[in-house]
Parts: sequence; C-alpha cells; structure tokens
Amino acid sequence: MVWFVSVVIALDGQAVPGKSTKLTMVSKISSSDASGTGSSTANVDTGFKPKKMAVSCLIAKVSADHLTTIVELSEKTDSKGDRHIYTIVNDMADAMKVQQVKFSGELRVSDHKKMLAWNVKFDLIEHRSVAERVEAAASVAPAVVQTSPGQTVTAPVQDEKLTDFEKRLQQIEDFIGGGT
Repeated sequence: MVWFVSVVIALDGQAVPGKSTKLTMVSKISSSDASGTGSSTANVDTGFKPKKMAVSCLIAKVSADHLTTIVELSEKTDSKGDRHIYTIVNDMADAMKVQQVKFSGELRVSDHKKMLAWNVKFDLIEHRSVAERVEAAASVAPAVVQTSPGQTVTAPVQDEKLTDFEKRLQQIEDFIGGGT
C-alpha cells in the first residue's frame, strides 16, 4: 500500500509539519458607520486589512522535533530583530492572492485528549498585500525637477521595487483583472 503525503503549507520552501492540518483564512473588509445619529445604513469603506490564516494540526509526541521546527519558524527574526517574512506555498493562500506571511499572535500547544499528541495552533498574517503595494504606489507624488529657470519637468514615478516573482504575479493579476 502506498501512502501519499501532501504538503499543506510550506514557508520559504520548508514544509510545515503536522497531521490533520486545518486552515481557516479571513479577509477583513473594513468600513465604518457614516450615519451619525440617524438610522441610515450608510458606511464608509476604510480599506482591506491584511488577511489572516489560522492553522491547526496534530503532532505526535514521538515527533517532538516537528514541534521544535514550528517553534523555530515562529521565533525566526531578521538581522534587525523583526519577525521573519516567509514566502508561503499553499492552495488557499494562492487563491486568495497571499504571497508573504509572518507569524502573528500566539503559538498555542496543548495535550490531545485521546492520543499521545499535541494540538498545535498558530496564526499567520499577510505581509505586503497586492492592495497595499498598489495603494503605496498610488500615494507617491511625482517629483518635480527644475531644469532651467521658468521650466519644470515632472520626473516619471518609478515602480516600487518588486522581486521577479512579484512582478510576474502582478502581470498575471493585471491581465486577469483587466489591469491599467
């Protein structure tokens, strides 16, 4: 008998260990009440917030090194002491256009009631969403350069630095969404 093991989540190419992995992703569309003291249902859109992915899985106690791997992933920092930003590979994240995440909130570990295993739960939060990058690029005002007295030239706005992977994803997104 052949068993196929599917990778549910990979962070920077490293599979996140665990069995019976469950994922829940939340995309919050923020708005605020614009009705004042009246009974109107008017709302003001205040933007898209970073998507959050809740992950839960089981890790057998005989595989304590798997729990150690998750702890190390959650505690990894960069040279400045900031949480490490991971490139995520997951079908749900791809479908919701999430490319980069970092650990957020708590890493929760508890004993399983019936098995010699741990229940492991953690949250990942989106980093630098496509919407955030587009908003940041739109907010950059073009620079004005004076070349000679009385004449001004507007310098072209350069695209923000994207990785080759992000550029390709942006091209696909522009094509599918009808881009600008």
